Amino acid sequence: MPKPLCVALFALLAGPAFAQAVTNKAVRASVAPPRPTAVQTGGTTQAATAQSAAAERPAEAAQSGAAAHSNAAAQSAAAAVIAADAPPGSTAAAVAAAVAAAINAGKLPDLDALAARGAELSMRDPLAAELRNRIPEGPQRRGFDIGLGVWVGNAAPGPGKQRVHDMLSPPEQPGLDIAAAYSLPRNRYAALANAGAAIASADADVAAARNAENDVFFWLGFDIASGIFGDPASGSLGNTATGPGSLRIRNELNPAGQRGFNASTALHLGRQYR
Repeated sequence: MPKPLCVALFALLAGPAFAQAVTNKAVRASVAPPRPTAVQTGGTTQAATAQSAAAERPAEAAQSGAAAHSNAAAQSAAAAVIAADAPPGSTAAAVAAAVAAAINAGKLPDLDALAARGAELSMRDPLAAELRNRIPEGPQRRGFDIGLGVWVGNAAPGPGKQRVHDMLSPPEQPGLDIAAAYSLPRNRYAALANAGAAIASADADVAAARNAENDVFFWLGFDIASGIFGDPASGSLGNTATGPGSLRIRNELNPAGQRGFNASTALHLGRQYR
């Protein structure tokens, strides 16, 4: 990777304080198609001999050039969709732009830097940290860290994130899927989740109901609903009935998140806050 691009991508992903602690890794080059070991002649496949291989080098070079052109076009298209994933002007947009630039240069995103960024970010979010600790060390946790690094500041899926997912090994991919399932609602409804968590911290009865299931996604759904239906004096919206908007939010959650959302809704709507 060219040094200026390497430095820029690393700084965006890691931040000033963290950048000194991680060594930027060389990104992987796109995998070229395998060289043919046989030639097609007159409708019959014959093994390539040393003599025929020498004669085929010009054709082989032309074929390689065509494949390189095709790969470059695919990389350019991938760069465009990665950059489109993040809101303009956001930190995530800057990260996406750096990743897109790497792909346009014929490189792939630095997965080690994304993993380091995700691990650092999880330490700032108690639910993310708890979820990470429940994932065994190894490939799945690395996938989770990469997922958090990819999803930072984003509130919608996109082909760029899917491309990173597809780059991972099969044992790593489930970890990224967990990070995506958590990050999408957590980022999209951050204000509601933060208000709900604060309410649970200050109200023992709410905290007890929140802990009815030992599941991070249950807690997240519970907090989001508390941010909608909880005591407005504590920072909630103070809604007094469900409606299309709140039901849409609930339906975006996974099953555990929906259970938490339902439990929180029933608790708060059974109270009188006004």
